[in-house]
Amino acid sequence: MKDEIIKTKLIENGKSSYLIDLLKNESNLYYFTITQNTLNTSTRSDIKSITFRSNMINDLIEDLQSMKQELYKLQNLSKEINEPKSIIIPSRKDEIIKRYYKGISLKDLGVQFNCTISYIEQVLKSNDIEIVSNEVPKNIGYRYSKRKRK
Repeated sequence: MKDEIIKTKLIENGKSSYLIDLLKNESNLYYFTITQNTLNTSTRSDIKSITFRSNMINDLIEDLQSMKQELYKLQNLSKEINEPKSIIIPSRKDEIIKRYYKGISLKDLGVQFNCTISYIEQVLKSNDIEIVSNEVPKNIGYRYSKRKRK
């Protein structure tokens, strides 16, 4: 049995995207993964992943907040003025979703937006959109038969 994805969040920053997944395994234990997808060239991407047990989340958040404060002190920044944010272009995501609903394939969307298919999938999954094939089914074996008269 495969692990069940409970919730997914996509964060984009330049040439990297980060996918944070909350998962439940076969033993009904929760954990989360952070996956970084870095686009090195137009055809190759580098994917790295790290997994945390759910009981580590509070320690991780506290450590990240203390590092954030230390960073502000080192750079003489205040939280209110220059808080770093990831580069998220909502109009780009909206356009990907809009075109996907019109029936454009993931491969074609990747070409149109100059990104990988996995990025397109992440955008769709983070917006709770089910990914399905948009190909027209091939001949599925229906045959027309005439009834013979007796």
